[in-house]
Amino acid sequence: KPVIGLPGNPVSALVMLETLGKPVLLRMYGKPNDALPYRARLRARLDLDSTLEHLVPVALSRGDDGLEAVPLLGTSSEMHILGHADALVSIPEGSGPVEAGSLVDAMPLSRMTSLR
Repeated sequence: KPVIGLPGNPVSALVMLETLGKPVLLRMYGKPNDALPYRARLRARLDLDSTLEHLVPVALSRGDDGLEAVPLLGTSSEMHILGHADALVSIPEGSGPVEAGSLVDAMPLSRMTSLR
């Protein structure tokens, strides 16, 4: 039987479950992984360590120009972030700062279904 190990911090555990665990479970049960990312405009600048890839939890809302993504920054142990997160934004290694107003792909978390 497969075993999926998750990190201990809540935000890290959610990110790993969504990005690695969910696709494995869907494949095991013969279900399609058909979640498509939302295109959203970043509402705040992200200045992260460019030597790493980052998966940033964001809150999504409708703005005048479409969907907006507000980064929910903090440590991976801050559980309150999970209560506000609607999606994850991937910032690739080597990206440097991502300016406010940039378009990003926001992958909806499993419970997120109503914005499309």
